[in-house]
Amino acid sequence: LHRIHDSEAIPSDLSHVSCEGLDERIVFNSLTNSVGPRKFLHYGSLTKTKSGKELVGFLLNDFLLLAQPCRPLSQPFSFERHSHVRFKIYKQPLMLSEVVVHTGSETAESVELRLEHMRAMFSLSAASSSDRSLWLRKIQQAQDEVTHSDKCKLQRQQSKQQRFGAVGRVLVVVVEGSRLKAPSPSHVGKREVFCEVSMGSQEHRTPPAHATMQLDPRWNATMQFLVKDLNEDVLCITVLDRGHFTPDEFLGRTEVRISDILHLSQNSRGPIVKNLPLHEVDSGEVTLKLDLRLFDSQ
Repeated sequence: LHRIHDSEAIPSDLSHVSCEGLDERIVFNSLTNSVGPRKFLHYGSLTKTKSGKELVGFLLNDFLLLAQPCRPLSQPFSFERHSHVRFKIYKQPLMLSEVVVHTGSETAESVELRLEHMRAMFSLSAASSSDRSLWLRKIQQAQDEVTHSDKCKLQRQQSKQQRFGAVGRVLVVVVEGSRLKAPSPSHVGKREVFCEVSMGSQEHRTPPAHATMQLDPRWNATMQFLVKDLNEDVLCITVLDRGHFTPDEFLGRTEVRISDILHLSQNSRGPIVKNLPLHEVDSGEVTLKLDLRLFDSQ
């Protein structure tokens, strides 16, 4: 517990941080959404530059958590010195993939950190200029890892793309979901539900849409897939609840064969609408609009 300075293990003292008010509960010792197991990278005392409000920053490999001590610390924070201090979360955690660090006009003696997150600016002061430099380096290294992970994921997807002679294309509109399974206990507010749609190596996803038990998600998201084989190609849809601090939660999957779309299209003019039940869950369905066009018939 007290030798975490050179370790990426999650300190148990982070359980002293109350995360009440977040839509999604944070389990510190868990998988992240995109960079594997959560790692603890850095911590230190910070103050708001204008107001002087006392904060402590905890940097993990997917977000920066700013916490406010429930009583004054009187000296720079350390886990050994303040093992019994409790904290309350100051702001929604700053996801590193969405943080912009502003630098350029500071002097070598500057202690100010200027971070932008979701159009909100955070002006924070470190304990010293060397502490500021360490924060900047640690944040940059963590952001580089997030960027590298995203780039590798994209490269893997692109490497699976194969050149083939397409016989047509199917235009898909993911309209809405309904009767989705109940949220997990870690969710206390609105969910951010999205769909991943794939056919072979081609993949698209909808933007997240807010959903509650009383409000179904509506996407109206349009995407296009090239068809290689009318008899073998299958359109696969997976519904997920976006996890900011954990892997996305599975809400069901379904599929529709291109051959079925072709059969239905022969008896219909214009796009067809299909309500597809979700499998591997107790309830739920998604509504799609499907428009199949064969290249040699255009």
